[in-house]
Amino acid sequence: MIHKTFKAVVLLLLLNTLTSAQAQSQKAPQVFNAALKEDVVSYKRLNLDDTHPNLLDPSIAKEDHQKFIASWTDLHKSIGDYLEQENFSWGNESKSVSIWQKIYFNPNGKVTHYFYNINDPKISLEKKAEFGRLVSDYVSGFGLSITRPEQFAQCGKTRY
Repeated sequence: MIHKTFKAVVLLLLLNTLTSAQAQSQKAPQVFNAALKEDVVSYKRLNLDDTHPNLLDPSIAKEDHQKFIASWTDLHKSIGDYLEQENFSWGNESKSVSIWQKIYFNPNGKVTHYFYNINDPKISLEKKAEFGRLVSDYVSGFGLSITRPEQFAQCGKTRY
């Protein structure tokens, strides 16, 4: 009886440890809104560009380059689909807004950090923050269909 109880306790502890490790590996990415000075300061302190080379570096083989572009395009399409599914709107007559963003990934293609700049005076700070929350929620479970031996990043403009 004691032996079975001991096995059950060990099994529960093991499951708890695995669940905690999985939760930590799936934690939400850090999101930085360029409209908030404290976010910009926090972002700059991390020096992410020193540790995350550019995904679309021209030195990458052409066949990989095309695969990376397709994965990058899929990411933006799926974010746009998610924003639509969540009934997100910019709160004015704008149907879409141009956003400059830099996204940082771990080697498995999971988003770890997301910096964005919505440089449109018609968009309220609240809508900019809501956009950041929604993107964070979505990319927490999203991964690019590519992997690299090291962390990487990509930046660009898009419209949502």
